[in-house]
Parts: sequence; structure tokens; C-alpha cells
Amino acid sequence: MSTCFVCGHAFTEDHKGQKVCQRCVNKLRSDYEWLSLQTAEKTVRSKHCIICGKPVVGRRKFTCSNICAGKWREAYIEIRHDHWIENARKYSARKKAGLVRKKKQPPLPEAAPWATDAQRRWQELGRRRVLAARVPYRHHEELDKDIQEARKRGLSYGYWMARKTGILL
Repeated sequence: MSTCFVCGHAFTEDHKGQKVCQRCVNKLRSDYEWLSLQTAEKTVRSKHCIICGKPVVGRRKFTCSNICAGKWREAYIEIRHDHWIENARKYSARKKAGLVRKKKQPPLPEAAPWATDAQRRWQELGRRRVLAARVPYRHHEELDKDIQEARKRGLSYGYWMARKTGILL
């Protein structure tokens, strides 16, 4: 049993970390959807706090104070929780079906037609550096052997290399 972050009543959690009861979630969801429909065309601020009902003053959009803003953040997570879970399931299904594309890296720009030979050479060097940076990590067997040897002896890699090179005896 937990207590609701908004109204203070006891409720049973549907999922781990739930801080707002279902009654408050339903009320706030309907209020928020009404406000978001109003703000689709233009920015309209709520006249009353979405949490406690007090008048909203200043530049705030939904809440009257920092306390209500904290409660609203927790409630917003609960309001959107089902939507996020549904989207995650859709994404994983699309990923399994192979419909999710990886982001392509942008192509490197070509030299301008009016560029001099020196500028083209300089740009080609930069291109090689960028392409070399895109190469994935290569496996280094000697390093792995040294790490395994250090582990066998119960030493850290740095201490083992210092002993191996003769810095330490």
C-alpha cells in the first residue's frame, strides 16, 4: 500500500514506482487532455492549478507553485506511462521485423570546384582522419594476453606491466 502523491489517499500500486492513485491519474489525464486541446492552436495558460485548483499566477502554465509542479511531474509520468509502454512494445515489434533503420552517417563533403590543389590535399587528409575515426575498435591480442597474465598472478594490469618491463622488481 502506498499513499497518493496528489490526494494523500492509500492505494495499491499497479507497477513499481507508482506514486499517484488511479483516480487522480484519470482526473489529471482528462484535465491535461482538455488543456492540450486548447493549446493546440495557440498558447493558452490554465487559470487554475491542475493539482490543487488555486489560481495560477505569473508565467506558469499548469501549476501554481513549485510543490504542485513536483506533484505534476510525478502525475505526468503516470499519465504517460501506458503510452510509453505501448510505444516501446511497438518499437520492439518493428525492430524484430527488421523495419527499424539505423541512422546513416552523413557523407563527407566534396571539394569545391574552385579549390586549389593544396586545399584539395588538405581536405583529403581530413577525410582520411574522419574515415579512420569511423573504423570500429580492433582486437589487440597482445594486450589481452598481458591482462590475462596479470589476472592469473593476482596483480593489476599496471603493476604487472611495471614488473614485466623492469621498472619494479
